[in-house]
Amino acid sequence: SSNLVCVTAHLDPKHIKLMKSAFEHLYFQFDTVEYLSDEKDKAHLLNLKNYADNFMDVIEPVIICDSYYLDAEDHSIRHILNKAGKAIFNNQSADQHFKSTDDIFCQAIPLFKESDERLEEIIEKGLANLQTIKNECDFTIETGTFHLPQYELSEEEQKDFETNEDFFWSLVEKGMNRIDDKIVDHDVYWERIDKEVSVLKKGGFLDYFLVLWDIVAWCDSQGIMSGVGRGSAAGSLIAYLLGLVKVDPIEYGLIFERFLNESRLESSAPDIDMDFPGNRRDEIKRYIEQRYKPEYVTSIGTYGTLKMRAVIKELGRQKGVPPQQLNYFTAMIDAESSFTDLFRQAMTTPRLKTFIQENLDWINLIPTCFGSPKTQSIHAAGVVIAPKTDQHGRERNMYTWMPIKKVDGVLITEWEGYYIDAAGFLKADILGIKQLEKFQNILDLIKKDCDKIIDFDEIPLDQESVYELFRQGLNEDVFQFGAQGLKGYCQLLKPDNIEDLIATVALYRPGPMEIGAHKKYAAIKNGEDFPVYHLGTKEITESTYSNIVYQEQVMKICEVVGGFSLAEADDVRRAMGKKNIEYLKNYQDQFVTHAMSIGYTKIDGIKL
Repeated sequence: SSNLVCVTAHLDPKHIKLMKSAFEHLYFQFDTVEYLSDEKDKAHLLNLKNYADNFMDVIEPVIICDSYYLDAEDHSIRHILNKAGKAIFNNQSADQHFKSTDDIFCQAIPLFKESDERLEEIIEKGLANLQTIKNECDFTIETGTFHLPQYELSEEEQKDFETNEDFFWSLVEKGMNRIDDKIVDHDVYWERIDKEVSVLKKGGFLDYFLVLWDIVAWCDSQGIMSGVGRGSAAGSLIAYLLGLVKVDPIEYGLIFERFLNESRLESSAPDIDMDFPGNRRDEIKRYIEQRYKPEYVTSIGTYGTLKMRAVIKELGRQKGVPPQQLNYFTAMIDAESSFTDLFRQAMTTPRLKTFIQENLDWINLIPTCFGSPKTQSIHAAGVVIAPKTDQHGRERNMYTWMPIKKVDGVLITEWEGYYIDAAGFLKADILGIKQLEKFQNILDLIKKDCDKIIDFDEIPLDQESVYELFRQGLNEDVFQFGAQGLKGYCQLLKPDNIEDLIATVALYRPGPMEIGAHKKYAAIKNGEDFPVYHLGTKEITESTYSNIVYQEQVMKICEVVGGFSLAEADDVRRAMGKKNIEYLKNYQDQFVTHAMSIGYTKIDGIKL
């Protein structure tokens, strides 16, 4: 191929002839590596000599050294990580680091006699050819833009709609007709629709929504149940109208800007996770491949990395430390500990401190090994769908968009989901939920035994008998409510409406529990305490008994009391989530100044 460069170290004439017939650009790899095995090193040196003696006129040299680590002193780390990953690697060396031209030249000199002019010729030609190859490689990973697939109208859809946007609006109108009898103020809904669509069009995300709609619509046609929606996507009315989520954001006071912030459109794409029965996830993946073609769809790869406990066990095992001793000390360490945490813990744990002091030779290797990939596998839920052309109109496919490899016979991306998002591609998370399998089986049994079809999405949310089960703590088989602690909290809270159940999931988390927010909520709800509303926040926090429970409440308070736009309020929400105190300080003056203008004292404004 004229577009590929082939580099070989094999000097068999038949092999070279075959390679030249297949590749227009063929070079001999002149590598100055020194192998630890005398036998392998001798064979390598004889191969280099053979090239200099017999093949310089047959095949051009290129100076390319295999580099597996940056610095020479890290060579031992490579062997440790290879063993950790169960890699079979026989040709070990201690100098396959990133070498400068001077390094290569100095290593090459002993291979030739001082008067041998071939050394200089090989070095000059090899470096010149390396520069040529570098100049001819023009692949660029385009960042700062999105690479989203375009929805392709079916033949039937093309008869009724000229453009994808026309079809999109038809789905919006169909969604509005579906919920028409539930809408109190149509103007509120259409204003929200216009605002959301304006942002989606500005970001170029209409096709993204159509692709996801297509997947959910196919699932509906196949009798595959989908979840109600999760995360910030529930804040999108468009997602609700298209059936991507089943929660009306206006009814529950959810904010679109939390899902998609107009001020971050260039760097933040919408992200909608979709829940399906786990036993039918493969069917959905097959449909996506069939609908959007295999060359544009692939599963996402994921890496298992070495955490602190695993690093200590692996390094200790390779250094001959008895397994029982390693198990004893790793049991003292938190699974998510950092290297700094390890030493902090050692300061208060004498036996751990002694263990570290006695094994400093390999303990000091932990920072370099920590977080390194150990295994690669297939992400259970992630699928990436790539566009057929790039922004310049050039035809592309998955193999030219990103690195692809085969694992267990399946083609997957070598990028993890985070990097796929960062590079601007559409990543669809087809999450398999066991509870949905149970629900589907229950509905199927009811249909079979009672000849009755129940619409899961139309089940009322005000059945007192259901809340009585929660009040008794009989919720162990309910998704997100099955933990023993949550059963006890439901008995304490005594929920009697859907808002209480939503608050339960939000409050029974480490952060709120550390400050006793979950107990305070229960006490006020059950009349054992009184709500205390900050000025201007009653309408925002009344449903949670004056407690600030949800991120949406934080955003609304920033808007109403602080005078922020919702886009600014979302920035504050994100900074709070990341505990970025310095960033939050930038907004304090603006918040307090506006709070004072509506009746707050400066002290109360700062306190809120």
